[in-house]
Amino acid sequence: MIRVGIVGAAGKMGRALCIAALDDPDIELVAAIGRSKTGMRVAELVGRPDTDVRLSDRLETLLDANVDVALEFTSPDSVMGNARWFLDHGVHSAIGTTGIGAEDLAELRSRAEAGPANMFVGDAFSVTDAVGRHIAKIAARYIPNVELSETHPPTKADAPSGTCVRTAQELARVGASSPKAASREIIPGARGGEIDGIRVHSLRQWGGPGFEEIRFSLPGETMTIVLTPWSREPYANGALRVAKAVVNRRGFTYGFESLLGLD
Repeated sequence: MIRVGIVGAAGKMGRALCIAALDDPDIELVAAIGRSKTGMRVAELVGRPDTDVRLSDRLETLLDANVDVALEFTSPDSVMGNARWFLDHGVHSAIGTTGIGAEDLAELRSRAEAGPANMFVGDAFSVTDAVGRHIAKIAARYIPNVELSETHPPTKADAPSGTCVRTAQELARVGASSPKAASREIIPGARGGEIDGIRVHSLRQWGGPGFEEIRFSLPGETMTIVLTPWSREPYANGALRVAKAVVNRRGFTYGFESLLGLD
């Protein structure tokens, strides 16, 4: 049994993680950290009777519970502080919060490689995201013209999402770019933002937890890859898969695709 503590347990993703952890026979949920609902039983939070764990606002609760792995799904403004705490206290961690910049990733990599705690960082712990991006990188070798769009609820903290940013960066590395357009923007921003030469459009609408569309084009033809999660369950299951791997995966690992052999 792997003893898991969830940081950000009171959020929507955190609740999905709690449910997935309670359903996994190889995982024991032993701690739940959140900024809100302190003292509430996780059983009450997620509508399940099979745990006596209560929400705490103290990271030290992870040490008190003797966790093997901390799952971090909070917000871009708190993730680095939490990540540094894990490394300082020798706690293995799987971090799914997006918005960590290149310099911060380099710091985490250096510290994880030098210390006793292993760390796994991913922008999306989803099989379809990882496989879809892998297919897109193959397609980009032959169809280099591409634009991206992503849709999340209006409550999404960042735009574009960290997942979409990484998709653009990965496609740019294999030579993809958005075609130059003669269109003059009548309204600034109508053509979206640009990441490494690739146009990215962020929609903020109610619906599912997040969608991404990768649209390739050549004269007279298009090809679209659409990544469509209908719930947070795929990300929760992927995070638990990472939790089981990170205890034996020395140092620092970036990207869920590495667990699937796609890196």
